[in-house]
Amino acid sequence: MKQEQRAQMTRDRIMKAAMEVFGTRGYDGGTVGEICRQGINKGLVYHYYESKDALYLECLRVSCGKLQTALQDMEEAGSGTASQIVRRYMDSRMAFSRENPLENHILFEALLTPPAHLRGDIAGIMQPLDSLNTGILRSALSKLTLRQGVDIEQAMQYFSMLQTMFNGYYGSPSMQTRSLEERIREHEKAMPAVIDFMLYGIAQKEEG
Repeated sequence: MKQEQRAQMTRDRIMKAAMEVFGTRGYDGGTVGEICRQGINKGLVYHYYESKDALYLECLRVSCGKLQTALQDMEEAGSGTASQIVRRYMDSRMAFSRENPLENHILFEALLTPPAHLRGDIAGIMQPLDSLNTGILRSALSKLTLRQGVDIEQAMQYFSMLQTMFNGYYGSPSMQTRSLEERIREHEKAMPAVIDFMLYGIAQKEEG
């Protein structure tokens, strides 16, 4: 076996162990020691990854890539109504959550309760996924007749603010008594209604 192949196999073993640790224990609970307890030499871990942070960020990068792949067929979701586009998006997200619990846990931790010193790195890693989500929303908005005086760019700006507040709520001190798993479940349960409210509003506008 060539040296490059052996090196790749070692990296794969490290990543599999790291995904298991960070995907169940999170950043704070996960340690290089825990990863090494799965039969991996600590020296090898530090040979390929300079720190716990580097390993965690690589796990996040892998998780983002998997979700992007799961959503890639929607990147140009031009067919169907706005409701159909949103429904396909939510179905794809829920399927990803069920089929990839470790990756989903890592993604939500980075979204809701990111390690403070890694916020900039995390934002950079998640940017392509954010762009994909934005493109899908823009596609849904393009199917609607917007209120007079409102254009797609204004609607996108509003949604961005709403999304920031929505995610911020589940990462706020008032939610700290709940586990990340509980927050994830509530976040996923509430998300369809939030998107529906954003697209269609919550009340009939009064006359006069």
